[in-house]
Amino acid sequence: MCKTAIGNLASLLRTEVFEKIDSYWTEAETYGTIELEDLGHGYYDEDRYQVNYIVSPTKTGKRIDANDAKGVYIWYRGNEILYVGKTDSPTMSIHKRQKNHMRSFIKVHETHESSGRKYREYLKENDLHSMDIVIKYINTDKFDIEGMAELIETATINNYQPLLNREFKGRGQRECY
Repeated sequence: MCKTAIGNLASLLRTEVFEKIDSYWTEAETYGTIELEDLGHGYYDEDRYQVNYIVSPTKTGKRIDANDAKGVYIWYRGNEILYVGKTDSPTMSIHKRQKNHMRSFIKVHETHESSGRKYREYLKENDLHSMDIVIKYINTDKFDIEGMAELIETATINNYQPLLNREFKGRGQRECY
């Protein structure tokens, strides 16, 4: 092991972030549960797919808690982690990102967000007409440390290797693990 400042930092990240990522997710907040459904028919492509809330997003008063949260989120199907994502931009939130994912599932010609296509393919490949997804998140915004969401997302992807985290970005393929 390197006895330099950067070596010490690498060691700290390995032992305190990458090796303990499971423990951080035990503290995650639940966003809600949704059902992704392929109806098998529809006049238009968009009529074929729908998203149903099984457990609505958690609210405090009239406001959805995740509307102000930024950080990392996981989409689970049972015990399987299908997707890990993050949001840390000033204009985005956990809630808005979930809405983007859901819209891209329904709108088959969506070009901005690719996750919907991946979920439709997953349903088809596994001969499913629907699946329940539980969404959990870690709100990193309250810690005011720039880059924290990116670090937790990377550690989570490396640890769990979610099936749907391979995607094309720009000109090349992004292999997350």
